[in-house]
Amino acid sequence: GVEGVFIPAQVAAAAALLARNSNLSAVLCQFFREDLLAWTSRKGKGSSGGVHLPSDTLKGLVVKNTQQVLERVRHFAPELVVEDVLPSRPVHAGALELSDAAMSPKTLCRMDPTWMPWY
Repeated sequence: GVEGVFIPAQVAAAAALLARNSNLSAVLCQFFREDLLAWTSRKGKGSSGGVHLPSDTLKGLVVKNTQQVLERVRHFAPELVVEDVLPSRPVHAGALELSDAAMSPKTLCRMDPTWMPWY
């Protein structure tokens, strides 16, 4: 398994990213917006007029991608604990599930060989 501080650090980072005063959502929106605009400009270089992404389509794609990332971060973030109520699972359960899935032989055998550590 994963020993040391990797799982606790992952849980702490997720909790910090989802904190009330976090600006993760705004940063992700800006990142996805710029990435989508760059992708459409690269895609249009070979054609004669370029590719234009309407602003409502761009906004929808940015919101959808941001929500997906936030949902993945919420998966391994610790649950909020209410006084006198024990959490339904350990604090690190989500991060442990993701780490176990990433290290399983079924997942590793499907990985592209250029991502292997010997490259």
